[in-house]
Amino acid sequence: MRDAFIGPAKQDKETARSVNFLLQFAERRYQTLDGSPLLAKTLGSKFRYAAVSRWQEVSDASSSYSFGRCYQNFELMWPQNLSTKLARFRLYASSCNFGSFGDLKEDYMHMMIAEDLIPQQSFDVENMYRLVRKLKLDFAPTDYCPRIRIGQDSIRIPEQCCHLCLLVDSDSDDASTFPTALSTGVTKRLRTLILKTEDEMVEKVQKCRITEIPTAMFTNLVHLRILYLSHCRIQQLPNTIAKLVCLTYLNLFYTEIQALPKHLSDLQNLKILKLAHYEEFRKLPESIHKLKKLLILKLAYCQKLRMLPESIIALVNLQELDTEGCQWLVKLPDGLDSMRKLTKLNVDKCVSLTRLPHGIG
Repeated sequence: MRDAFIGPAKQDKETARSVNFLLQFAERRYQTLDGSPLLAKTLGSKFRYAAVSRWQEVSDASSSYSFGRCYQNFELMWPQNLSTKLARFRLYASSCNFGSFGDLKEDYMHMMIAEDLIPQQSFDVENMYRLVRKLKLDFAPTDYCPRIRIGQDSIRIPEQCCHLCLLVDSDSDDASTFPTALSTGVTKRLRTLILKTEDEMVEKVQKCRITEIPTAMFTNLVHLRILYLSHCRIQQLPNTIAKLVCLTYLNLFYTEIQALPKHLSDLQNLKILKLAHYEEFRKLPESIHKLKKLLILKLAYCQKLRMLPESIIALVNLQELDTEGCQWLVKLPDGLDSMRKLTKLNVDKCVSLTRLPHGIG
């Protein structure tokens, strides 16, 4: 009961009925729990992340399992009931369609680094691939981690939702806006928001028709930690992005943003910033140095980027700087050698770059 309810139980008839339901369920399952507190908490969590109206469905589903047979791996069946670390391994892997092709593998790894689940120094794609495969990625979406198709399904985001994957058809005129539920209090628990075109899921790079982020959306998603908005046509970020104070990972690959808002530097917890393939992007804001926790900065194929701000050398924790394919980049900032934690610098295909900063050796 403790793990089934969110917050203190209210003294009303509906809660009383819910309590009685749980007591009857527990009485039926008691003999199969084998006295295990962990398994009891796991069962309680199944109800916690489902709407009360679906409790009978959850109860019926759980009755189909043999707990004696599944005792060793039962936790893996429901990702929200795993330990925090393993749950996020599996949730993000599923959301990224991990294992399909290279870029998504890297996205997944960077999410794990941003969440402090793996250290940057032990970035090992193949070992992580084997681990995630052991966790069986093909779990069904739940209220805790749903997948919603924009423009076709009726958009209902469950109140219990913490990790949301939005699928969008790049050719659909109906899929041109974010669900209005993201701009209301319904999604206040959301920690992860991933927008993926269905073409991207099958390795075709096509942008979807979404062109704007509602101002109220970021105001509402104050607990968001992972934001993946790749392959859409947004041209600017609203200033309300400063509200995302918990954000650790921001991916804006293949968008049409021309300049970043100065308020981006307010994201003091940001660790991964991915801005690659910006066709019209010309410069980073001078205030980039305020992102003190930044570990990885991806600027690959920002073909009109000419220079990096001198202030970038103040990113004392930066470990990876990727400017591959920035063919107009003519200079790297002096003082780059002072960035003692920088272990990866990619200047491949920077055809206008004629020299490296003094002292880089």
